[in-house]
Amino acid sequence: NFQSMDWIFAIHRYASILVVFFGVYLGWNHRPIPFMKNLGFILASIAFLQIVLGAFHMIFVVPASVHILHVVFGSALLTLSYLGLLSYKNNEISN
Repeated sequence: NFQSMDWIFAIHRYASILVVFFGVYLGWNHRPIPFMKNLGFILASIAFLQIVLGAFHMIFVVPASVHILHVVFGSALLTLSYLGLLSYKNNEISN
């Protein structure tokens, strides 16, 4: 039942905006480290693409492939975020 998921869907929807801002923040604040700068802007770009795909899927009647892309890019976002966390922790330990 979609009606019972209102608060979960709201968290899902607005958390993506936070991920975009976090990616921009990460890329901007780690400009001297090329890997982290690029990773931050890639995360922000994928999160923005996720927002567009999710809105497009919600507003228009679209093929299931749009939903599949939304899930695939979400998985990529999660994987890259974990990669960034590991890289940050590894850099923090080595310093």
